[in-house]
Amino acid sequence: MRWSSIARAVSTLVAVALYGACGNPYGTFQDPDQSLGPVDPVLFPPTNMGQGGDRKRPGRGRFSEITAYVDGAPVGYFSYPLSTGTGTDPLRVLEQGQPIEGVPTPAAYVFDVDHDPCSPPPDYQYIVQRDAVDYSKQGAVFTTLPQATYAEGALPTTKYVPVVAEARMVAPGLPCQELKSVKRIKDVVGMVPPVTGKYLAWLIIDPAAPVYPHDNPTGVLSGNRMLPGIGLQRWGWYNRYLLAYLDGGYIPTEEATVMGMTVDGPGLIKIMRLHAQKLFVPRQIKTDTGMAAGKAGAGYDVLDAKRGTDGYSPVCQLWSYGDPTMPMAPADLPKSAADIMNAPGLNPAAASPASYTFCLQVR
Repeated sequence: MRWSSIARAVSTLVAVALYGACGNPYGTFQDPDQSLGPVDPVLFPPTNMGQGGDRKRPGRGRFSEITAYVDGAPVGYFSYPLSTGTGTDPLRVLEQGQPIEGVPTPAAYVFDVDHDPCSPPPDYQYIVQRDAVDYSKQGAVFTTLPQATYAEGALPTTKYVPVVAEARMVAPGLPCQELKSVKRIKDVVGMVPPVTGKYLAWLIIDPAAPVYPHDNPTGVLSGNRMLPGIGLQRWGWYNRYLLAYLDGGYIPTEEATVMGMTVDGPGLIKIMRLHAQKLFVPRQIKTDTGMAAGKAGAGYDVLDAKRGTDGYSPVCQLWSYGDPTMPMAPADLPKSAADIMNAPGLNPAAASPASYTFCLQVR
């Protein structure tokens, strides 16, 4: 098997930094402070393995940012489908006690590293190519993994959605990266905190897959050298297994009033929905040979907002624009939402039926 740089980094991390010296073959398993290695992605959905990925051969796929534009400037984002298994309202949050379909929101334990930091090793300095995991911080602890159903002669199916409910906690004085499971949190801290009511777009990926920026989506440098593919992903834990994820940030939410079941029967109820920003795609583009349909992810997408600014969401609603009888060449397409919404003749409109996707900006 030909492992990528990140695969070698992860395997080295597991073998040296986490396992320690050889001895009792069951010692690591019995020691709750030690890692059991990277998660096995054999049941991950194909989209969690990256382009060219193979769930039985980790590290074969790659994740590449897509180029888009916000207010005329290029940004990168990672696309991930919004599962159709979330019901008739794809943005409705599945809340406890409601026997309906919706976006599942398993808890993830997020540590407040600014106010109650953990204790790094003496004189420690994080070097991403050497360490992968940052031992000056405590990584998040997840409670579920992506999973798909694989059957002979059928396409894999999944209800995985890259959304977690934030549960904030502190680890003051504890060695950084000591807490690697919910059980360990309970044993050391004495409890697990409740969720805060905030949601994060955290996409779990093959930990051996490299992740590349939008200005070099293949990672190839001059002289056939490769970018290491480390730095855009983050690292966390699941039941003492190391995992990698793409952090799309907080998802804004909004209340909505819909028909539902109350204690007295059918009636109006309030629900929580994820709020999406707009992702604009031209209806047609001009090509050297004529015209072609515009498509998301081709390098000329336009987003409402950049991460860190008002209006940002890692969930996008697809909008189309442009006069299909007079298409523009990709180089001439507008590069801001304001230009699309205000220009005569572009006729922007939401995709019908409404189409949503994840559009995670990680920086």
